[in-house]
Amino acid sequence: MSFHESYRPTGWDEVIGNEAQVDALANVIAKRKEQTFLLSGPSGVGKTTLARIGCNQLGCITTNILEIDAATYTGIDDMRGIQELLRYSPFGKSKARAIIIDECHRLSRQAWDSLLKPIEEPPKDVYWFFCTTELAKVPNTIMTRCIHTSLQSIPSDDIRALIIDIARAEQIKLAEGVLGMIVKQANGSPRQALVNLALCQLCKDRKSAAAILQDILASDPILQLCQFVATGKGSWAKAMALLIKLENENPESVRINVMNYLAKALQGTKDDRGACHFLRVLELFSHSFNTSEGKAPLYLAVGQTIFGGE
Repeated sequence: MSFHESYRPTGWDEVIGNEAQVDALANVIAKRKEQTFLLSGPSGVGKTTLARIGCNQLGCITTNILEIDAATYTGIDDMRGIQELLRYSPFGKSKARAIIIDECHRLSRQAWDSLLKPIEEPPKDVYWFFCTTELAKVPNTIMTRCIHTSLQSIPSDDIRALIIDIARAEQIKLAEGVLGMIVKQANGSPRQALVNLALCQLCKDRKSAAAILQDILASDPILQLCQFVATGKGSWAKAMALLIKLENENPESVRINVMNYLAKALQGTKDDRGACHFLRVLELFSHSFNTSEGKAPLYLAVGQTIFGGE
C-alpha cells in the first residue's frame, strides 16, 4: 500500500492544516442535522479524506458508502442509478448511508438538475458529500443546498513535520537537501508530499531526487504555466502551447493556482527586482475571471506577463 493510502487520516484529530474548517465541519456533522456537504479546495489537501471521516462519524459502515468519480460518471443516468440504489435497504444494522462524489464539477447540467430534490429533501439517514477542485463550476442551486467547507493549501511547516514523522516510522533516511525538495514540490498538498517521499526514499543524493521530482512537474500543465509566468520570459508560441494543454480547465481555477504559486514565490524571493516582477504578475491575476468571457481573461493575463514590461 502506498504511503498516502496507509497514512490517510481516519479521525478529525489526525488531519493536518485547515484546523478551523475541520473543527467547524466536525461540529456540524456531530449534530446530525445537516445531510448535504460540499468540500472545495486544491488537489490533495484532504477533501475526500474529510468526507470519509464524516461518513464514519455518522455511523456509515463501508458497504453503505458509495464513492463515485464524477470524471467517469458524469451523466443524468448515472445520478438516477444512484437514486435508485437509495430505495433499497442498507446493509447491516447501520441505517446510515452516504454518497461521496469526487470531482463533482465534472457532472453535466442535467445530472446536477436531477440531484436538486434528492439533496434538498434526502431520505432519513442519507448523506451527500460533494468534493471539488473547481468551485466555480458547481451550480449556485447546489451550493445553496449544501454546508460548504473551503480548504486551503497546507503550510510547508506542517507538511515538513508530516514527512519527518513518516520517514522516521518507515525508517527512511533521506539524503541531505531531499526533505526540503519533497516539501517544496508538494505545493501545499500532503498527498503529493507522500507520493514524493515514496519516489525519493531510495535516492542517494539531492541530484537524483531532483531528477525524479522534475519528471513529476513536467507532467503538470498548470504548474508549467505557473513557472512560465513566474519567469516572465518566453514566446507567445510557448505560452499558447501551455494554454492549449489547459483547454479543459476552468480559467478561474487556473488563476487561483497561479496566484497561490506566485504568492509562495514572492515569500521566497530576496531581491527587489524579483519581488517587483512577482508583484506585477500577481496584479495581472488578482481579479476574478468572468466565466462568460471564456478563456479571454486568461490569455490576456498571460500575454501581459510577456509583453507588459517591468
